[in-house]
Amino acid sequence: MAHQLWFVDDNPSDLEMFTIAGDEVGLRVRTIDCSRDALNQLDEWRTQPERRPCMMIVDLNMPAVTGFDLLSFRQKHANALTFPAYVLSSSSNPGDIEKAKSLGADGYFVKPSTFAGLIDLMTHIKHSAHEHGCEET
Repeated sequence: MAHQLWFVDDNPSDLEMFTIAGDEVGLRVRTIDCSRDALNQLDEWRTQPERRPCMMIVDLNMPAVTGFDLLSFRQKHANALTFPAYVLSSSSNPGDIEKAKSLGADGYFVKPSTFAGLIDLMTHIKHSAHEHGCEET
């Protein structure tokens, strides 16, 4: 059974703030700071359902492997990678939002500019995560 919400972002500050916000709202978060590692993890999850996360949130703009690449891989293997995936990006470009949704993103959030905004977002995410079996802290 999936227990953790996975957050993929190459920015250490964003990873730290997301983890702190998860703790604040009582949501267990696992962070991945390398998109290439995330892609390898997605490939492993195809054959190891017991290790899959309950939900995955990805940043779009990462070197080597982008959030779009991760969404595309998940979409290609949708029969095995059935957990929801959301985008959390600094981009509010309508083209990015449409492309993410066309690649199977279950939702798209623009990164809040304040910690209070991040707490509000994490509270929203927590409700959805709970429905998908994510553990609370």
